Amino acid sequence: MIAKASLFNEFMSVAKVQFVVPVYQRHYVWGINECELLFKDILEIGSNEKPHHFIGSIVYVTEAVTTTDIKEFVIVDGQQRLTTMMLIYLALHRWYKTTDDKEKETEVYELYLINKFSKNEEKRIKLKPTENNEEALKHIFDNEDYKNRSNLTDNFNYFMNQITEDSCPLIENGLKKLMFIEMILNKNEDDPQRIFESLNSTGVDLSEADLIRNYILMNLNIDGQNKIYKNYWGKIEDLAKEDNNNESKVSDFIRDYITMTNKTITNQNKVYDTFKKIYPFKTIAKIEEILIPIKESALFYNKLLNPQNEKDEDISKELSNIKLMEVNVAYPFLMNVYKDYTDEKIDKQTFIDILHLLQSYVWRRFILDLSRNLLNRIFASLYSKIDHNNYLYSLQLHLLMLTSTDRFPNDEDVEKALKEKDIYRMKTKSKTYLFQKLENYSKEKIDIQLSKVTIEHIFPQNPHRDWRNLLSNEEYTIINDKYLHTISNLTLLDNNSSLGNKTFNEKKEEGYNPSKLWLNSFLKEVDEWNTENLDKRFEKIKERFFNIWQHPDIEIPEKEKSIEVDIFDSEDPTHKKLEYAIFFEKEIQIDTITSLYSIVMETLFTDYKDKFFNFEITELLKLEKNKKLLRDPLAVGNNYFIEANLSSKEKFNKIKQTLKILNLDDKLSIVYKEN
Repeated sequence: MIAKASLFNEFMSVAKVQFVVPVYQRHYVWGINECELLFKDILEIGSNEKPHHFIGSIVYVTEAVTTTDIKEFVIVDGQQRLTTMMLIYLALHRWYKTTDDKEKETEVYELYLINKFSKNEEKRIKLKPTENNEEALKHIFDNEDYKNRSNLTDNFNYFMNQITEDSCPLIENGLKKLMFIEMILNKNEDDPQRIFESLNSTGVDLSEADLIRNYILMNLNIDGQNKIYKNYWGKIEDLAKEDNNNESKVSDFIRDYITMTNKTITNQNKVYDTFKKIYPFKTIAKIEEILIPIKESALFYNKLLNPQNEKDEDISKELSNIKLMEVNVAYPFLMNVYKDYTDEKIDKQTFIDILHLLQSYVWRRFILDLSRNLLNRIFASLYSKIDHNNYLYSLQLHLLMLTSTDRFPNDEDVEKALKEKDIYRMKTKSKTYLFQKLENYSKEKIDIQLSKVTIEHIFPQNPHRDWRNLLSNEEYTIINDKYLHTISNLTLLDNNSSLGNKTFNEKKEEGYNPSKLWLNSFLKEVDEWNTENLDKRFEKIKERFFNIWQHPDIEIPEKEKSIEVDIFDSEDPTHKKLEYAIFFEKEIQIDTITSLYSIVMETLFTDYKDKFFNFEITELLKLEKNKKLLRDPLAVGNNYFIEANLSSKEKFNKIKQTLKILNLDDKLSIVYKEN
């Protein structure tokens, strides 16, 4: 590797070179804010006496001279800066055209923008960006409008607006003073991947997907890069994207794919590291082998992100409901089920029944405020619980077997929670999902998201004084304090603003009677709003709720009664034996509490060694190097021991406390042996 300080204008004016941004690089992401900062620096340095101004580094690999006599500088790092500088010179060139300064116009064009004598049109422009940006750059060169949205065109237009008769000399002067560190890599001696990782570990905002793309493509030759990007990675990027806002979800997709295939939940900022460990490769054939199933899964992921892309209307509707619920943690599970449906291992009705089951399980838990964090773990391993000879039943059975905070809430629990739950102050998407499902049960009538339908309080948030005359003090207080924002006191209307705090009969006459919505049908039948009618309305809503979000009506065989329990919810382990344990999604065959204590502590010490030396943990476990200081030393690593002279209950308590300190309190479940 050669590193040296260079002037930017001299670097860009080198003859017979093309700066090539390879396909493994992320897209050009600089926006107006970054351009403003760079442009401000250029103006400032152009107006003072300082000789130089440093603006970062550019790292590249030189390719051999081609038959066109144009040498390629393959950019490893610095494409954002380099591309932006090209846009500034393009803006200057365009400015000089308007001033009829032919000498300056020609100088900028032939010195910084093109290879004048190149006979190959593809090599003529000095910068060759990634494919998605190349078309935009050519439109700028040709002074043509570019119909698609592009950061290149936006930034170019910004620079054009900044160049004036007064600013132009300052810009020229500033550009001559810009310096950078030029780092030239030797392909045979340097490791571009490691250098790239090092450069981008200190603040450059690269996504996990950017790093993975780089890892897959960087060490291939240009032809190999183009082949893999065109046939695989580029298609994955197109599929793992939310169409409505054009937002890339590739990092999330790869994380979910790893969960789907390995049943392990990867930290969001460790996806790249995990991918490298799971998928080492040395040949392009191996890369293709890895990417073929990933690309296939991206097809299903695309429809989870964009339900409108599913052609079957019934399935698309249920996928839309799941998206509205924001149950992204279920995507690893659903990609597997989607594949089974596509491969005709299950029929359409089974697939829809599973989508209903998932909604019932998640929504009932939501009504009870059971932790959504636990769903990660549950869905990571859920597909492995399926008996493919009895697909739906095996899923229903497994979910019903879950207990405590993992449980599938029954009707009694849901009824109690639903009656008093604050519905009005839920997230907008959750409210939309709830009311849309309630209103449209067994029919298709309204789309709450797109219409002008709004949520109406029957007993108002700011009631008119007449409400006090219509209700007893006790009823007024109960409804106002306990049921104001609950489902019983909420309905849907398209003229909410006109009803405001009016009395019930006024609202009924103006809003409820003309309404065709099911949620207003009961309100048409009563002449007053009090606790009795509020309770009656709840009964009707509750009945519909249980028809929509059903509790599976299946029989649980007696032999299936042994149940996985989160260790934090387990019974006293004294005098009990274990059937097995689930630790970090993996089943461990053990029968004693002592064995569990040993395995858990040794694993935590090995995998979380730095955090394990937390003072709180060392005191809790009596962590020592000298085992003679302990009554019953238990080895947890090379030359480290903890105290094991404890009762079963004490061991459980220490396991739980340690997991809590390490923020791993959802990683261990146990199954007791039946006596």
